[in-house]
Amino acid sequence: MQANHVPVWILSALPRAPLLAMLVCGCSAAAAPGGAGGASGAVAGSAAPSTQSAPTALATQDAVPTRMPGPPPAEAAETHSGLFTLTLSEGTGATGPRSDDSASIRYTAWAADGSVMKRVEPSARPHRVSMADLPFGWAQGLRMMRVGETRRLWIPAPLGYTDPGDDRAGRLLVDVELVGVHRSAARPRTPRNLAQPPADATRLPSGLAYEIVTGGHGTRNPGPDDLVRLQYTAWTQQGVAFRSSHRRGSERMRPRDLIEGWGQAIQHMVEGQRIRAWIPESLAYRGQAGQPAGTLVFELHLEEILEGEPLR
Repeated sequence: MQANHVPVWILSALPRAPLLAMLVCGCSAAAAPGGAGGASGAVAGSAAPSTQSAPTALATQDAVPTRMPGPPPAEAAETHSGLFTLTLSEGTGATGPRSDDSASIRYTAWAADGSVMKRVEPSARPHRVSMADLPFGWAQGLRMMRVGETRRLWIPAPLGYTDPGDDRAGRLLVDVELVGVHRSAARPRTPRNLAQPPADATRLPSGLAYEIVTGGHGTRNPGPDDLVRLQYTAWTQQGVAFRSSHRRGSERMRPRDLIEGWGQAIQHMVEGQRIRAWIPESLAYRGQAGQPAGTLVFELHLEEILEGEPLR
């Protein structure tokens, strides 16, 4: 980042007059009292020259920050997804959690308007969270950490809470301390053939390919509207497990509600069967922000076709 560069995710929160003044004078993100929504704690209201020194670690219990920290400084690292991170204090423990692990953390999370969304005090018992339940950007930041480390995460809106009805949607800023990692006991082994399906795999005209890992006992395939009970794990071709049901147990779903390739694969299964499916990007997330790119590999175990049961 250049010394006077202000990230786009900050500019959108600034009032027009201070923004114009800032652009004319070439300043960094100057203080703008009563910024977005008139909140004195708004992200635009933090004096944060991009040459600032590394911020201190999480505030003490009696010193809750009154203002949201400013934009990422020059020394912050940016990931390909658009997440900015800065280590506040080093960790010396185990490596960070994987996608289907859970983690014990203390944190302060600020919303886009500068208000504190939630805080776990440094003296309080850590909060245990499932990696699968965190926004993509928050989980990505934790995976980069070591136990004992405290890190600041600038999470853009596409990597945060993305449900339109979620009042937490929008940019997030999180100071998080990784206290512990709880490894998933049910993690399936990463397949060796993630790069491409074997020569004897079944290939569909859509581009989906799959191989049968273990046979099933069923006699029919589920349709797009059928409710099924399924165990699954999904990897990128680089071997990163980004989604799994194995920590929580089997899940109920309908093929029509899933990405196209996942739904197609289920409709070619019978009860009891386990398959491994290679889903091209055109049948997966198609470049959607905050989602894994490229060909994805799903291992699926169809436990049961649930006829006549509502999805709850």
